[in-house]
Amino acid sequence: MHMFLHLSESVAQLGPLWLTSCFMFEDMNGRVGRLVHGTRHPAHQICSNLSIVTKLPLVVSSVKNEKVKIFCLGLRFKSMQLNVSEKISDDMSVIGDLKNVSDDTIFVTNFLSQMGFTSEGSTVKVFDRLCKNKILFVSSRYKVTLQDSSFVKYMCSGTYDYGKIITFVKVENLGNLQYLAIVEKLQVTTSFETENVQLTHIFQLHEPSMGLQIVDVLNLTKVMFSVQSGTLMYLAEPLNNAELE
Repeated sequence: MHMFLHLSESVAQLGPLWLTSCFMFEDMNGRVGRLVHGTRHPAHQICSNLSIVTKLPLVVSSVKNEKVKIFCLGLRFKSMQLNVSEKISDDMSVIGDLKNVSDDTIFVTNFLSQMGFTSEGSTVKVFDRLCKNKILFVSSRYKVTLQDSSFVKYMCSGTYDYGKIITFVKVENLGNLQYLAIVEKLQVTTSFETENVQLTHIFQLHEPSMGLQIVDVLNLTKVMFSVQSGTLMYLAEPLNNAELE
């Protein structure tokens, strides 16, 4: 009841409740609480153990044995363990296997050639998942997931567009590497607005799509949430970046 009395004031000061996350602070309280292992001198225990925890990254970074370092990093970041097959940059990696073009992906080579991205002697591999800035982008061909992460917001010719990732491709042409996404561009409109308010992060999806585009993975910006309501489909842009899931 005490919380309800303050909710309207919080909304007036900070905006909608779903836009503000307190989980980071709650998580920090839990971490501090786990530093206490006995019933006496809790403040001393927190200071001592916190000193150890904060120095751990420096200790791990100074380890010379690469296998030991990878093992220690794995213990620290269990939730982010992914099957990285290739590292594109410091903040971007190919997740899962890179595969040769098969019968069900032959359209990839034809489309890349048609758009001038390949020539004779080019090597093309396809993959289904990409991790960028700790966000997992997944193609629509990847079926081993409970969530659909194939709808994306991306930059094209200086403007933002919205689409669905069909597949990822790695193109090697005379030693030049390109990591690309083949995206089905979607028609969207903002649908929720009144005279005073417009929700610019929710879009209604319209048929038909606007065809395929080839997008450099550097231009992928966000994973969009898809919501089905009867016969209508909506895409919502995540506004809370604290909970990456």
